[in-house]
Order: sequence, then structure tokens, then C-alpha cells
Amino acid sequence: MKVTIRADASGTVGTGHAMRMLALGEGLVARGHRAELLTLHLPPSLERRFEAARVEVIKASAAIGGEDDERFTRRRIVDRASDWLVLDGYQFPAGYLRSVRSSAHALIVDDMGTAPADSDLVLDQNLSARHRDAEDRYRPRHLLGPRYALLRPMYSGFRGRPRSDHGGPPRILVTMGGADPMDATSLVLRGLAELGRDRVTVRVIVGVSHPAKEAVSHLVSAHGYELMSDVPDLAADIAWSDLVIGAAGTSALEFACVGRPLVALVLADNQMAVARCVQGLGLGVVAGVVPDVLPSDVARAVDGLLSDPARMRDMGRRGPSTVDGLGATRVVRAMETVGLTLRAATDADATVLWRWANDAESRAASVGSEPIALERHVAWLAD
Repeated sequence: MKVTIRADASGTVGTGHAMRMLALGEGLVARGHRAELLTLHLPPSLERRFEAARVEVIKASAAIGGEDDERFTRRRIVDRASDWLVLDGYQFPAGYLRSVRSSAHALIVDDMGTAPADSDLVLDQNLSARHRDAEDRYRPRHLLGPRYALLRPMYSGFRGRPRSDHGGPPRILVTMGGADPMDATSLVLRGLAELGRDRVTVRVIVGVSHPAKEAVSHLVSAHGYELMSDVPDLAADIAWSDLVIGAAGTSALEFACVGRPLVALVLADNQMAVARCVQGLGLGVVAGVVPDVLPSDVARAVDGLLSDPARMRDMGRRGPSTVDGLGATRVVRAMETVGLTLRAATDADATVLWRWANDAESRAASVGSEPIALERHVAWLAD
């Protein structure tokens, strides 16, 4: 298959859309397909990751979701003869899909429950997706819930990794995503400071689009924490930790897969449902909603978990059973089956079935390895 993906990453929209499209691209390439990303905004470090994954990056000519972007995308999939168009973003109007899908199958990544009815596949990988009613618009084909979470291959390798017996203070990883436009990272660090310098070991990761790196750096230095930026493999850092403080977004699936309890902050309205699931499924606790949450709320949530090791262990077990890290492969397989139909074989299929039966690998795996005569095969099919 040839697959064209349309997604952006920036300080405004964050990097989550692009990162899960990177996971999908890796899954496509692993199964022998060709993938490309059409993008207007993509940090250079992310572009290098796509290129390393053998996903070609094509610069779009206009802002995502507009008429100019629609024309550019339609022309691209026609010229390339793409089999699929994948859209991941909140800016695509219904008319956009109707215009472009006549030339290719369409997979819509839908976090909001608003995907048009005429898409071939609808993907909502969120923890909250399985609680959504199966409405009419999803009946053509829907992929709902963390079983289809688009995580990069390294996450399945770290799935359920036991916490190391390092013998020191609890290790806390702070990561609020690739953008963090409201600088929730600084708020979290002020909350951790209330626990005392010797109570925890803290590693802070900020994304390439973080708007307040200098302020974060100052807090990290003041409290003796560790600061890292634009980390290509977050799975290893999650596995390093005993507890994660992060946003209630797509990264909550990553934390769950590795098996680390989450203290979640809600950074946007569309994260509220995920936050409720994090708490309801026993994957973590919710400290509050930014900007209303206070540093003391973060400190209280962290202290509550650190004071209850049995609860943390239970959360660590629940995560990997909820997210196994194999979602990208399942999504690719679903794409591969769209358009396939099943029917009874007829006499007209005799020759092609005979050729398949006489394939060298087929014969080697059969009870009798000698070639099958066409006349014998035709008689068998007619019987």
C-alpha cells in the first residue's frame, strides 16, 4: 500500500498528532508498505525521526484543513496513486474529506467523536473511547480504545518492565508533552519542591517546542533535578522512573504500557475524559486542571501515592494489561483488509487456485510435495 498522512506539530497543536503518525508510519514500513507525511509545521528533530523511519516528509503548501490544503492533498494522492489518506488533527472540516476520499481510502484519527460518516476507518485510541456508544457513524468500521493505541515499537519492548530496586529515593519523571504551552512543567516543579530536596529524585523532560525552557532550567538547577530536552526514546525514561507526572493526553497510554503510575494534569478540555479514565481504571490519580491546579495539589497527589506502595504496585500492573503496545500493527492490518471481500470459489477460479496450490512454498508445507496436475485440481474443485 501507498499511504499519505496529513498531520502537523507545533507549539500550538503540540506534537502528539505527529508522534502517533510516526508510530503508524513505522508500523506501515515494517509490513512492507510505503508511507509519506504531508506537513506544514514540523520541528527539525521530528522530521529527522520520520526520515529515520523511512517515512518521506513532504512540505505542505497551506495551513491544515483549508481549501488550499485540500487541493494540495488531493493532487498529491492522485499524482502518487496513494491507496490511503490518513488525517490526524482537529482542523479538518467534513467537506475536506469528501473532496479527497474519492481518490483513496480514508482513515480518520478522531479524538472528539466527530468523524464524518463516509470515512473507511475511524480510529479513537483513547482510554475513554471504549465507553463511547457505538453510534451509527461508526458502524462502517471503527477502531476504538487502547487496543489500537499508536505507540512506537520500543514501548512493547518495555511493557510491564519491573521497577528497578535502585535503593534510593523514589524516581519521578516529569514530562508534559512536546509543547506545554502553559508551562505546566514549572508548576509541577514548584509542587515537588514542597516535598523536600531529599524526598525524591526528579528527571524533567521538555519538548522541542517548550515555551519556557529558561524558567524550567532555573527551577531544575535550584532544586538539584535533572533536565533533558527533545528525548527521542521516552520509553526508557519512563522505565527508569517509579512514578510519572504528565498530561492526561496521548502520553497517558505510553505510561500505562510501561507500567508506571501517573499523576495526571489536565491541560486541555479534550483531556478531561482521559483523566477520568486514568483515575477510574486505576492507572493513576488526577492532580487537577491547569491553570487552576496549585503546586500544593501536585505535592499532595504525589505524596499520597508515595505513601502507599501497594497502590502504586497495583497501578503498575493495571497499565500493561490495558495497553500492550501493539496497536500500530493492528491498525495497519485493519487498513490492509479494507476493500477485501469473501466469496465462494467457482470454476472460473480454477487456474489461479491451481497456481497457488503449486507454489513451491505451498508444496513444501503439504503432505505430498509433488506438483498437482491441472486436470486433477479441476476435478477436485468441481467435486
